[in-house]
Amino acid sequence: MPLAVFEAGAGVSDEWLVISGGFDAQLDSTPAIQVRHESRGWRPIGTQLAEPRARHTQTTLPDGRILVVGGVQGSLRPDAPMPPTALASAEVFHPLMAGSEFISLGEPLTGHTAHLLPDGRVAVVGASWVRLFDPQVGAFTEAIRLQRPRRHHCSVLWTRTVYPDPPPSLAAGSEEREFEIVEQELSIDQFPTARGASIGATMEPQKVAVPREHHEPTYPSRLVVLIIGGEGEGTVEEVDLADSVSHLWSAQLPSALAHGCAAVNADGRILLIGGESCETGESLAASWWLDSHETISPGPELQLTGGVAAASCFVDAIDGSIVIFGGESRRTDAISSVATGRMIRRGGARLFALPLPREAAPFSRRQWIRLDERRVAAVGGYRFVDAAAARDEQVAPGVHLRGVIDVVRLPSPIGGD
Repeated sequence: MPLAVFEAGAGVSDEWLVISGGFDAQLDSTPAIQVRHESRGWRPIGTQLAEPRARHTQTTLPDGRILVVGGVQGSLRPDAPMPPTALASAEVFHPLMAGSEFISLGEPLTGHTAHLLPDGRVAVVGASWVRLFDPQVGAFTEAIRLQRPRRHHCSVLWTRTVYPDPPPSLAAGSEEREFEIVEQELSIDQFPTARGASIGATMEPQKVAVPREHHEPTYPSRLVVLIIGGEGEGTVEEVDLADSVSHLWSAQLPSALAHGCAAVNADGRILLIGGESCETGESLAASWWLDSHETISPGPELQLTGGVAAASCFVDAIDGSIVIFGGESRRTDAISSVATGRMIRRGGARLFALPLPREAAPFSRRQWIRLDERRVAAVGGYRFVDAAAARDEQVAPGVHLRGVIDVVRLPSPIGGD
């Protein structure tokens, strides 16, 4: 990378990898925009954001432009005159052109999430709103009020099935039966005699069991943003984008949970992975299933000692497996990067460990993005080496940044569940 950074924005526009902002080796936020073509390499840094920023969201619009929203500006150095301050702005730029369009948000926004919608708009989730950005207009044109303020939550874009209330399995008079009892009048059977004639035997109407015909009912579906947890929050909130309304699920997480990650499973359920307990400040090794009946149930054990928070999730395009990379193991006395990824097979039946490149394993605060169906990439990274570790590793003590893009190929699907 021309400039090593961490907590930057990253994404793909056409055939270009685009990295915006982040903190540099001096722990200052930067306005730099870095662009790389897979066959042509890095372009010199010639464009920049209107404001230095880090911890922002970056979304590629359908026309190839980039939308960056919120984040912080300032320095992480303890003696810096300007500590990180949340930004109340967004910008739109083209990665190969100078300049950007500056947009005011009206309030500072950090710890938020963003989703590209099928119609090309972008839903930005954070603070007290879901803001909808329209690239045709170049502005945020709608805001949907949330039931709870959200920061450091996780969210997914979800096409969810809308079931009646109560759900079908609880509807009055419903029973699960493989056979149903019906009254049927049987025909006269003819029995031949020795002389060639026949006699008839009339059967009385009887009640008999015949196989039940199963007709799967069809239910409507809605495009929603599902918002899970956040700082001080154990609630789940569902925002209907068509009707611009929000409601809270009656089911809640076991406790307030921040910095989790979530993905939509192949069967339509949501898998929530890890996170940081707001009560203890420690990362969790648990997961949970969330479904269209608005219920929450335990998911597969992650088999990660120390748990994981702020990880990234990807769904395998071939077999629907959920792949987890990055994140940190957080304890009250120590924070370390998670050096092993996880693949949860479709339905959560199997769990595979995915080792990361050894030289990249110690770095955290990385931005994981999808390059294509089979590859994901980790951008930047931060690591602090104390004096004792520096002697053991024969490196200089202090802050180290990862200035290499690490590309990981997803494993080929193996067998079935």
